[in-house]
Amino acid sequence: SLLWRDGGQKRQRSCPLSEMPTVLGLVDYTRDTWISQAEFVVPNRRVVNLARVGLLFVDLDTYKSDLMAHRSTDEQIRTLHFWCADHGIPLPSLVVFSGRGLQAKWLLSGALPRAALPRWNACQKALVKALEPLGADKQARDASRVLRLVESVHSVSGQKVHVVDVQGSASNPMAYDFEQLAEQLLPFTREELQQRYEWRAEKKAAREARLKLVAENPKAAIFKGYN
Repeated sequence: SLLWRDGGQKRQRSCPLSEMPTVLGLVDYTRDTWISQAEFVVPNRRVVNLARVGLLFVDLDTYKSDLMAHRSTDEQIRTLHFWCADHGIPLPSLVVFSGRGLQAKWLLSGALPRAALPRWNACQKALVKALEPLGADKQARDASRVLRLVESVHSVSGQKVHVVDVQGSASNPMAYDFEQLAEQLLPFTREELQQRYEWRAEKKAAREARLKLVAENPKAAIFKGYN
């Protein structure tokens, strides 16, 4: 989905993924333009229609951060790298200068289906929380989010959106295995989460068994009014 500013209004259009090269070739890059970060099964970008998502991302409003606002773009990138290393976060595959801030993106080696959305959301939340001192936008972490399109112009700053840092090469940036990335970002691994789910299920079953015993007790009537 593309979103663009047309005068005082914003307009949106969704296109088949196969047409992306053609559509991007027809975009007016002189105006504010945003693009969705995920793929959807119908022509709108509601999360309920999510098909796949192939990256994690954080939108950094660096101009709102005391740590970043006074730094140059190169200094902001170095600060971001240092912050990630210090917090055990892999470096972003690429960083985009958005005209006023930065977009940090962690590309995945394989696109995730909609079934993986809860775990993906948890990773997004963890990234935003870790990078909040650098200006991470809490409102820009859902799968339906649009970010400024590379080569478009930010009307407020007058600057062009462009890639400023890449891990790997421009033609082959670093891509991460989602499960390995999730284990670094989340407090629990998938196995630990499964163990917690099983423990909660056992605890619930034991509680229901106790309640059943109480309910079947001939003297159960005396417990009415108590929980």
